[in-house]
Parts: sequence; structure tokens; C-alpha cells
Amino acid sequence: MEFLVIRLGKDSVSDIKKLDSIKNGLEQPFSFFFKCKQVEEKIFTSFKNNISLYCFIYLGSDNNKGIATTWVKGIRAIAKLEALDGWYDFQSECILTLRVLSVFPESYDKFKFLEDSPEQYKKFSNYPVIGLNSSRNNSVQLVHEGYRENTGALITAILELYPNFRLDVVRNAPELLYLFDQESHDVVEGYDDESRDNSKSVGWGEDYPLNTVLVRNEIRTIAEVIKRIENNRYKLDPDFQRDFIWSEEKQSKLIESCLMRIPLPVFYVAEDKDGKIIVVDGLQRLTTFKNYLSDKFSLSYSNSNGLNEHATFLGKKFSELPIKLQERIEDTQLIFYILDEKALNGQN
Repeated sequence: MEFLVIRLGKDSVSDIKKLDSIKNGLEQPFSFFFKCKQVEEKIFTSFKNNISLYCFIYLGSDNNKGIATTWVKGIRAIAKLEALDGWYDFQSECILTLRVLSVFPESYDKFKFLEDSPEQYKKFSNYPVIGLNSSRNNSVQLVHEGYRENTGALITAILELYPNFRLDVVRNAPELLYLFDQESHDVVEGYDDESRDNSKSVGWGEDYPLNTVLVRNEIRTIAEVIKRIENNRYKLDPDFQRDFIWSEEKQSKLIESCLMRIPLPVFYVAEDKDGKIIVVDGLQRLTTFKNYLSDKFSLSYSNSNGLNEHATFLGKKFSELPIKLQERIEDTQLIFYILDEKALNGQN
């Protein structure tokens, strides 16, 4: 999977206006054509090799005179490249077919990200078009993942501005869900956002009440969830989830958060037609709980603030902990938001 930024300009005014007219979320995905030159060979090769190419759509200017546009310039949508026709070299004129999967309620430029998500923006401040020093004029630019070109951070920043983005991805592009699982945006250690309002915690936004998108919530203990995992009630390996990649140190941080009674971020799951639970956001945490309760690693991390027993559990596997600490982990309550199977398939 790779990412592009596509800047629409004076030859795409009708498409810009269509995207700009969508203020309350995308009802159904749609496709449009984009004609351009200077498409890098790497982009063509990736598409030819069946690599998924996702595109952030940037609403640009309809003139080169600095005249203000009737729309706000910035990233407004995400699309998937469906076709790339006419390419034979860098200067050839190509026609890209783009399928729009999510439209944001407003355009997001670098100033918006700097103002509302400065910590995330540090991680993608060299991103094409929206980066601080972006100067290339190509309409289509390939993202080179790395230092300050972090797509996961950009996705997180968009999610903070537009919580319903998660629902669009669940419905239209589930293979992108792993980007939400930065587990969970590095807030496990010292997570203190329990006071934020419920609509933001849910992650679907005010325009999607829970009963509208068929979402229900459940509270279960870690022990209850692990039992269900062992009974194959939970699917920890759906096609769109990445492999487990957390280090033992990061797993230890999560377990220590439980021991310190730090509230954890909510889990997002979906119920399939057979009643089994598919993990949408939370695979890393659930797998960590399963691994630790199965004695697969020892605790290697300690932030002793607020936890006097830290010397007791450091270097210990679950079975080696005092009973009261074992029970503290097992009794930790997890909040699940469960997306109904009908909502997952986009049905009403």
C-alpha cells in the first residue's frame, strides 16, 4: 500500500465544487477522472504491480494569479486509484480514475493542522503539498514514508478533526484501519482523556448517533475478553489487520497502565453475521493481554509514579505476580463500541 497527494486545479473546477459541496459526510463512494502529466514512473509501476494506491485529494487553485477561490484550499477527501491510463513516460498525459471514499466537512491545510494537531503535524510536516517546505508543482506526488512523512500521523490528525472518518474507512476502505491502530495514538501510557465528551470518545461524531449507525457499547473485564478469545468468539486476525508488531517494552507499558488503573482508550469492534467479534481498532492491546496472561513475556518497563508495588512486578510474568496484582489486571474494565454487521456493510 502506498499513498499519493493529488492537487486538483483549474482543469478540475467541477470536481472541486462537487467535493466542496459535501458538508455532512459521504453517503456513497463515487468516481471521477483526473487528467494530468508528470506522473512518476514509481507510481505507474506500483499500480501495474497491483499495489493499492490511496490518494489524499487537495483542493487547489483555479488560477496562477493569486486570486482567491470560492473554496478553501486544502486536503478535502481520500480516494483510491482505480485506473491509470495513457502513461508511457513522465511527460505523457495520463487519465487517473479516482474513487472517493471519504469527504471531510472542510478543507485541511498546513495551518489548520498546525493549529489543531501540532504534535501530529510534527510527524508529517514534510508531507507533499501540505508540508512546511513543500515546493513541487506536480499535480500527483508520491509520499515517501519516513521522517516527517508519516501517513499514520496524518490519518490521526484528520480523525481528530473529523471523527466520522473512522466510519467511512470501516465501510469503504477497511484495509486502512491498521493506520488507526497506532495503539492507540501512543496514549496508553498516562492516558488521561477520560473526561472528554462521549461523542468524541465513540469516534463516530455527532452526525452519527449511536442508534443511527447501529453501534452499541459493552463493558467487559480483561479476564472475560480473554476467555472469549480462547473460545474463538473474537477474531484477532481479520484480513485488514496488520500482524502483531508491538515490542515487549510497549506491551509492558500497557500492562503497567492496567496495574496503575489508568483508563484505557476504547476498543472498536464489529459483529459479523455469525455473531463473532472482529477487532477493528485494538488488536495490539488485546493481543498483549492474551500474551501476558499466557506468560509469553515478562514486564520490562516501569514508571513508578503512583505504583508502589513496581519493584514487586518488574521482570515478572503473569503467573509470578502476587494474586492481588493478577486480579487487578484480570478485573480491568475494557469499553467496547460494537459496530453492527448491517452498519459494517453500509446498510440502513
